[in-house]
Amino acid sequence: MPGAKPGTWSESYGVDAPEAFMAYHTAKYIGAVAEAAKRAYALPLYANVWPREQPGLLRPGDSSPSGGAVSWLLPQWRALAPAIDVVGVDNYDTNIAPYIEIARAYDIPGNPLFVPETGATMAHARHAFWTLAQPHALGISRFGLSVDSGLKDGRPAEEPIAVDYRLLDGIAPFLLPLRDAGQVRVAIEEDGLANVPGAFDGVDFVARFGEVKDVYGGKRGQGNPDLSGRVIVARAAPDRFLVTGASANVIFAPKLGQPGAIELVTVEEGHFESGRWVRERLLNGDETAFGLVLPPEGRSMMVTVLANR
Repeated sequence: MPGAKPGTWSESYGVDAPEAFMAYHTAKYIGAVAEAAKRAYALPLYANVWPREQPGLLRPGDSSPSGGAVSWLLPQWRALAPAIDVVGVDNYDTNIAPYIEIARAYDIPGNPLFVPETGATMAHARHAFWTLAQPHALGISRFGLSVDSGLKDGRPAEEPIAVDYRLLDGIAPFLLPLRDAGQVRVAIEEDGLANVPGAFDGVDFVARFGEVKDVYGGKRGQGNPDLSGRVIVARAAPDRFLVTGASANVIFAPKLGQPGAIELVTVEEGHFESGRWVRERLLNGDETAFGLVLPPEGRSMMVTVLANR
């Protein structure tokens, strides 16, 4: 077993020996099947894992099946099954802190982040935005796609994560090079966190969630009842930004200490087709004077700014 000390399984792994033993033989078997499959079809292959980091007793056979590529055994799995191109983590956690902890355990050199299974709640929709904004992440998939999730106004209701997919449809050729170059920021709403800042060289922004009120501390979002706010901001050029998301209000500002303001030169609403921006309409000053509004059904904007000093 890679990384094991000389001796018996128990001498090497102590109380974790049964899980390590199961992982060794499971990974060897899966690796052999994957190697044979690649000889027939040269396709990329992935394995998904039920993570061990679940609420309750963190024990194999209890919080997760024994033998999978849980995070502490991921290096061994990668070494024993090299024909598997990526080990993806099923991540259903609705709390952002453990969700990120689980995701980052699988976002390691040689194994980019991929979430082949997640849920359908609003929390999962927010976390999908976070996942796709991470450098070199491969993607995220809602488990058990259905035709509809009930009716709204007599029509099939759109699931929260479906809004993400619709907004980001066709965007990958444009967004991913910017993301991997460090030019993408993400802001998601959480309970008690309704104003999330972000920063680029020379430009700051804040995503405000819920109704914006002028209170102590300035004009601040008061939060959405369903915690639905999520925003991706990508810098395509020094003066040009893509803003996409839902249930949010975004404003730009100069860096602290810099004089003047960030003026909005043009704000285009539109969508992407095969990575190409398609403008649907040009917004005027009355539509942008109080922030860039992203409604619950989602919106994408291409924004040109000018630093007015």
